[in-house]
Amino acid sequence: MKSGKNIFLTWQAGSGKTYVLNQYIQWCRDSDIPVAITASTGIAATHIWWVTIHSRSGIGIAESLSESQIQAIASKNRIRSNIQKTSILIIDEISMLNADMLDNIERIVQAVRYDHSSWGGMQVIFCGDFFQLPPVSRAIDPASLFAFFADARKEAELHFCYLETQWRQSDTEFGELLNALRGGELTDEMLALLESRQDADLWDRAYVRLYTHNKDVDRINDEKLAELPWTSETYTAETKGKKNQINTLLKWMLTPEILELKVWAKVLFTKNNPGVWYYNGTMGEVIEIDSNTGYPRVHTNDDLEILVQPEEWMISNDEDIVASVAQLPLKLARAITIHKSQGMTLDAAQIDLSKSFTHGQSYVALSRLKHLDWLSLLWLNPDWLYTHDLVRRGDTYFAQQSAQTVQQYSTLADADWEQLQDAFLDLVSEKYVSKSQKYPTSSAGSIDPLDLDPDVLGFAGDM
Repeated sequence: MKSGKNIFLTWQAGSGKTYVLNQYIQWCRDSDIPVAITASTGIAATHIWWVTIHSRSGIGIAESLSESQIQAIASKNRIRSNIQKTSILIIDEISMLNADMLDNIERIVQAVRYDHSSWGGMQVIFCGDFFQLPPVSRAIDPASLFAFFADARKEAELHFCYLETQWRQSDTEFGELLNALRGGELTDEMLALLESRQDADLWDRAYVRLYTHNKDVDRINDEKLAELPWTSETYTAETKGKKNQINTLLKWMLTPEILELKVWAKVLFTKNNPGVWYYNGTMGEVIEIDSNTGYPRVHTNDDLEILVQPEEWMISNDEDIVASVAQLPLKLARAITIHKSQGMTLDAAQIDLSKSFTHGQSYVALSRLKHLDWLSLLWLNPDWLYTHDLVRRGDTYFAQQSAQTVQQYSTLADADWEQLQDAFLDLVSEKYVSKSQKYPTSSAGSIDPLDLDPDVLGFAGDM
């Protein structure tokens, strides 16, 4: 990344992709490099000071744009200002963008910068895992559904980088099961192991129920809170900024605008704060409402007691904060949707997969957990347990390319790395110079199998 190459950073849930991104973002900020930090979903964007790529590029939710529409978006002052002063574009959760959207975003960037080289000369870093939730899209053609088929991906000549250490799952057997699920290689023994967790007793451990649909989540949370005998305390978010931006934050925050809590209520944290020893997904129970502050005191599953105080979620335009919401970083944790759990690490979960309706849903739900012993399956739908064949084939190619990246760069001396890094810093310090003019890259004549027609690879109709 520090050498200015275009990157696709990937591997499975719990491998530390967001951590690595944050290290690079901090380096960019320390080096005064203008970096645009975006995500494909609002949920991912609220984890730190990010915005959605849809907002940043002005594309909105459109999947198809004419040339006149591209020019109209590129002429907007806010869009022009944001893109012209950006040297590096980061897009997290790239798996939830389809190919047409990614191509249109690149077209807008090129129009603004008057540069038709790849991504208008910016460095681009895509991060994500295509085995997780796919984009919500009207696309029928498999080659339009996934971002790795986009021309914008191919032209960027990405360096594929796999993170090879699993930080979340300490259970080796469970880790092997998840890897087999990704690779479409579940054995009968592994399937039986999963089925053995049907209605498994989680004893007294605090757990959250994962469902595929919001109505099931709301029903469970409301019922369980009403059963508690204590008086409820209500916490209302404090907001600042533009109303439409505030509404965007409130829509995507995992914490509700109005949070109702009671003593004994099961909760989970919705933000990372290592200084206070909680993370997005840390679970616990409200043990009291502090009489001095009025804030809840939570006893976590890790046997810590935390006086929970408001945190801020923000939208910035690189220079100014345009909207902020201050609220307790908590959510009722009797139930949550699988979609909103993406990015979390859960201590224990009871998972209902009976209504699964898309590839990746089962994998996302199961991979939230550290250990198989803390999984209880309410229902399993084997029809949606398997990952998409197109994604598996693509992932094989990514792994091969990552191995080539390792081979190409692992022998470089420290002095060579410093030279690459210094050259990149010199480049981005200029007001605007097309990176493609100074850093020509080559795929060394390698054939990208994803350039082939999906019919040739047997992908057509496999939806």
